[in-house]
Amino acid sequence: MGQAGKSSPAAVPMHVLAGAIEPILSDNPTLPADLVAAARGKVLEGTYKLCIAPNGSVKSVVPVVSIAGADKAIIATLSTWKFPALPVAICKLQKLSFEIP
Repeated sequence: MGQAGKSSPAAVPMHVLAGAIEPILSDNPTLPADLVAAARGKVLEGTYKLCIAPNGSVKSVVPVVSIAGADKAIIATLSTWKFPALPVAICKLQKLSFEIP
């Protein structure tokens, strides 16, 4: 409990906060046409580590779980995302799933 019987708000761990941060401007990543043609009927999944500057711009994108043949296009799109301003730089994992009809 804080002063005068009031409870202090619980601190949110940075890894939890990072997972909750959503972009305010973003385009959906797309897969190259040749990869889509080769992956008909499959689900392709990847995970990318985005590091976000305090001004909300994406400073780096690194594949954690790669989608072979698509990483270059995905990284280019994720790099354009814009997040809300933050008190500190932070990194988060962004999972992507593409269901190819």
